[in-house]
Amino acid sequence: RAFLERLSASLRVRSAAALARDFARTVRAEDPAAAAARLRCPLLLVHGLADDVVPPAVSGRVYAAASGPKRLVLAPGARHDFLDRREWLARLTARWLASRLR
Repeated sequence: RAFLERLSASLRVRSAAALARDFARTVRAEDPAAAAARLRCPLLLVHGLADDVVPPAVSGRVYAAASGPKRLVLAPGARHDFLDRREWLARLTARWLASRLR
């Protein structure tokens, strides 16, 4: 909630509470786990364990719901933006994609 209040300060919204309600409504309507359950292609999830925006448990729930080939990588110390490890993330993703394209 505090995160949304901080972000909403520069937006033209009625209130941070209204923004939070809209966000929650959207996440319920567009549940990532439900979408993952419908996937039939490989899925790579990479989540920073220091993510202060989306809890790592969200990726765990999406991973558990996915029915196709899947991999979950939990990155110790990584925040939501992965700014301090962009090269690592690019290499990880490229290797994963290359292994799927063979």
